[in-house]
Amino acid sequence: MNTRASHPELISERTRLPERRAALSLKLAAIVGIGSAALVGCASQAPDLVPPPSTTTSESSGSTPEASATPEQELTVEALEIPATLSPEAAVTILVEERLSTWAMVGASEATLDAYLQSSSVHGFFDTLSEANAPQIADALFIPGWKDDESLARYVDWSTEKNARSVEAWVLTSGSGLPQDIEPYERSINLDSVTVVGEQDGTTRVTVEATEHDNADRNSVGPGERIEQSTTLDGNRIIGDISLQQIDGAWKIAAIAWSARE
Repeated sequence: MNTRASHPELISERTRLPERRAALSLKLAAIVGIGSAALVGCASQAPDLVPPPSTTTSESSGSTPEASATPEQELTVEALEIPATLSPEAAVTILVEERLSTWAMVGASEATLDAYLQSSSVHGFFDTLSEANAPQIADALFIPGWKDDESLARYVDWSTEKNARSVEAWVLTSGSGLPQDIEPYERSINLDSVTVVGEQDGTTRVTVEATEHDNADRNSVGPGERIEQSTTLDGNRIIGDISLQQIDGAWKIAAIAWSARE
């Protein structure tokens, strides 16, 4: 089991970040006065993995040219769909470790950092980015009509918010110049076990045990830190209850819920 968030595509990006360190430091200093004040409030609270039942559908913020000019908008449903030729166990493994896990960090790229540095306003930048990418991801992973399913729509809204806050934390720790920002923020989910509960009326129910990871101990993200996170994330043990259906040659989520495990 990995003990650290692992995103190989980010490693190559990170090697090109030092040249932008001064620009990001100046931008952050202009926002909050980084020499004397913390950045609490510059990045909103990062949500825990389990979305609260009372969460409501969020309203989309307006698009801005700066936030739209990123490669993540090229995400396609076809590229993200999970083939129905796979077994339920293999499908869920890809779903959790390669789709839901990666969703949190979609947009953590050099292109996003460049767009952020060049933007005339940072207000709503990360929300606009995550909201632009969410429909393609959701259409690839969830059953048709997910927008009309209150539970699924709420899950997509929560995942979109988590993506915005995670990428925001990644950008703000990617070259702040602060000694505590040893590494840019990253998070992931590692699967521990998969159990196929059964199949009924075309729906396969699977339960999974997983563990969340992040590297908040290597940067200024966390409870009481300048980039506030509600709880310590790394090492959280969780259980997922996922119902899947095969639709048009792909596995799709019909229901999904997470809870903490002992």
